[in-house]
Amino acid sequence: MNPFSRALILCLFTALPLAAQINTYLRTVRPQSIMERQPLALSVELQQSTELSRVTLFYRPFGQSEFRSQEMQIMRDSAVAEVPATDVLLPFVEYYIVAVSVNGTTESLPLESPELNPARIMVDPIPPQTSEIIILSPEEGEMVKQGETYISISFVYADTAIDRSKTRIQLNGIDLSSNIMVFDDLLIVPAEAIPADALNGGASLSVQAFDAAGTEVTSLRRGFTVVSELQMEEIESAFEGSGNAQAETRNESIKGNAKTYNRLDVRANGSYAKFLRATTLLSLTSEERPENQPQNRYYLGLDARYVKLGIGDAYPRFPFTIMDGRRVRGYTFDLLLGAFNINAAKGELLRRVETNGAASTLKRDMTIIRPSFGKGEKFQWGFSYLKAKDAFDASQPLTVKPQENAVFGTDLMFAFDERRIEFTSQAAVSLNNVDISSPEFNADSIDAAIVRGTFGKSEGDQLKMVLPYLRKFMTANENLVPINPAGMTSLVYEAGLAVNYFGNFLKGSYIRHGKDYTSAGATSLRKDIQGFNVTDRLRLLDNRLFLTASYEQLQNNTSGTEVATTTYRTMNTALTFYPPREYPNITIGYGQNTNANPISSIPADTTSIAAQTAARALDDQTKRYFLQTSYDFMLWGRHNLSLNLDISDKTDRTIKKQDISTLNTSILISTVHNEKLESVIGVNVSSLTFPQFNSVTNQTEQSSMSYQTVAVTGRYKLYEEVLRWNATFAPTFGDLARTLFETSLQYSITQRQSAVLQYQFIANSATASSVTGTSLNDSYLSLLYRIDF
Repeated sequence: MNPFSRALILCLFTALPLAAQINTYLRTVRPQSIMERQPLALSVELQQSTELSRVTLFYRPFGQSEFRSQEMQIMRDSAVAEVPATDVLLPFVEYYIVAVSVNGTTESLPLESPELNPARIMVDPIPPQTSEIIILSPEEGEMVKQGETYISISFVYADTAIDRSKTRIQLNGIDLSSNIMVFDDLLIVPAEAIPADALNGGASLSVQAFDAAGTEVTSLRRGFTVVSELQMEEIESAFEGSGNAQAETRNESIKGNAKTYNRLDVRANGSYAKFLRATTLLSLTSEERPENQPQNRYYLGLDARYVKLGIGDAYPRFPFTIMDGRRVRGYTFDLLLGAFNINAAKGELLRRVETNGAASTLKRDMTIIRPSFGKGEKFQWGFSYLKAKDAFDASQPLTVKPQENAVFGTDLMFAFDERRIEFTSQAAVSLNNVDISSPEFNADSIDAAIVRGTFGKSEGDQLKMVLPYLRKFMTANENLVPINPAGMTSLVYEAGLAVNYFGNFLKGSYIRHGKDYTSAGATSLRKDIQGFNVTDRLRLLDNRLFLTASYEQLQNNTSGTEVATTTYRTMNTALTFYPPREYPNITIGYGQNTNANPISSIPADTTSIAAQTAARALDDQTKRYFLQTSYDFMLWGRHNLSLNLDISDKTDRTIKKQDISTLNTSILISTVHNEKLESVIGVNVSSLTFPQFNSVTNQTEQSSMSYQTVAVTGRYKLYEEVLRWNATFAPTFGDLARTLFETSLQYSITQRQSAVLQYQFIANSATASSVTGTSLNDSYLSLLYRIDF
């Protein structure tokens, strides 16, 4: 097998969650599962993070083919991002991560065709007992002033078997059931109906629900505190704060390159008068260089309930077709009045970087503002405007072309019947200039462009009419895309309708993205595509069985200028079963992607044009099968056993024969043996077949590769909570053999101070070494000190 093939396979390797991958930057992802309709705080463990300029998360809910993106915040040894709760839907969220180094090299996780074979985070349903009744007031841990305590309970999502009249409410052991007032699905115990002796300092609220026969169906408990008016005034005027600081020094030897760097991370939070909250973040590294994009990070956020202000490095989110989580160094502002709101951000997307005295990247500033009407619970209508422009000196020679971008958009959401019916939509149109250093248009230059055939006379006449207005937003010259905005090639819009009744969630969407649409805030948005998707999710057996299916059909050639139209069809199905806790849960699924156009892969003649046309032929089908199951049990300790199986098979029906097949399976068992010892044992088996061009036979042939990893991790408390030891041993066998050993020792100096010494060593085989052409072994040694305050 030649070195190029080995390099290809190296990029396709994915190991167990606890074993480091054979790659440079991206390692493992947490969490492995999340509760539905909860924000997903996703983090990826990083190796050699100081060489990374950007890490981006691409994710999509079940049933969609288009990935949404969000730039991840790079921390000391991880990168983090949050997926909105609205996108965390059963049965899973698919994702992949792309890291870009300061020298422009990229790496993805998973490494094997991530868009075709993304990783998955399983989404668990809300347990039935917590989804039936909801305590609206008081909130958990809330401090309530004497005389203002009342109890409010919602039965909107309660099981139909529950008899509301039999509900029992107790406060500090005193039965208040006779004081309940019923308003449809809302049960209230007013403040005047609560006896004074039931309120004394710490309060415990108990709610029990019964069926018609008097059998208890579910129960909830909540704790809160009752304080006097004087105590409340003291609490509201007090300042509360906390934070931590971490300092690390690390020496790494990766791919034969040795490097030492130092890093400092500081985080702090504070609140005053229960109204003003502050958040600070400071991250400094010795790897900060003016010839690269910023590595240091800083942020100060102020939250005054209705007004929020952020200064520094932020990741603002707007409608995802316009701005979807890109890092901005500047300020963010939010005015949240409910009926009327304003969200805004202004700052630097890219800083100027020079190489050999010449600019290789220009400074790019961006401004985005979105006024909206409505709180967003049942209605919201927003309007967005984004402007981004590169700064340049026209009197100096240019090595890169300065650009300018403007986007105008609107979004609408309204919902009925407790959001069981929800309509969402958004639309945007863009103007993009790929070189604003050229002379601007005037009437004479437009006429000259018509003569040259740059555009037609009708387009030129329309441009003359809109030119005075266009200049207010953009630099107008021959590099403007599109020249004629009336052609709608730079228009995107999406609309979706969701209906959720009787345990059945059904959603249909239509999308259209023009081929010329460009937003500096949403660089990964798929262009030149239109079509629809439908998703249906059925809940059965008291929320224990979930059947999910989706179908999507998209086509390109939205402007009708392509040689042929390609159709992309995606079908996904999944079955998830959550039995009682004494049995394992299981998810099985099947997916199929087909991509085809009518172009023949055999050239019609020997001309270069025919060969270029034939090269665009597309006719392939990818089938994916997956199984995931986990089981909690007790046997000489508390165990969690999980099994994952993922099979994909791509068949290319053109003469290019780019067939790819993969099989990945892993078994992982986590055990808590006792209060001192925990262990994790995992086995991963992977195999791959892929196309390889044989220069001797001048044919594309199939090659194969397989490898297996065993990972053993232990965590042991050497001395109470003061001294802890972790170790991992993970050998990999097969075509890519290597051995990983990692160990760390954590010492708690005081209750608020700790130090961690960590060491990792990887002995690569000759096969793995031949891919990089460097040292056989990789290693790092790290010393970290942390203080909490």
